[in-house]
Amino acid sequence: MLWYVICAIVALAINIALSFTFAGFAQEKGYEGSKYFWLCFFFGVVAYAWVAGLPDVYLHSRISQLEQTIHKANAQPSISHGQRTYSDSTTSSHYIGVLKNGNWICKCGRENSSYVSSCSCGTSKRDI
Repeated sequence: MLWYVICAIVALAINIALSFTFAGFAQEKGYEGSKYFWLCFFFGVVAYAWVAGLPDVYLHSRISQLEQTIHKANAQPSISHGQRTYSDSTTSSHYIGVLKNGNWICKCGRENSSYVSSCSCGTSKRDI
């Protein structure tokens, strides 16, 4: 009988320690720690896995800010021979591709609408 009581106390202590640990993980990811403590305490392994899979709120907001900053910096138009072109930084291969709104940036640096299949320079949307 004493053996069962000791095992229950040890299991409870481990559960509390793990619940605090995973509540800390949730808090580091930008969520309310006390809420996740109780979830972990009552639901155990299932809640631990859930907390481990939570997306990082801070990271996602920071990535969104950086994407907006890059897009604003690279979308500053400059007029060249009556055509709308973009700064040279967009011609690097890092910024070539499809944007969030569906538009795409060609190798030459021009931004094309999503329905356009080839750029005025002759590059096809499939070639980027």
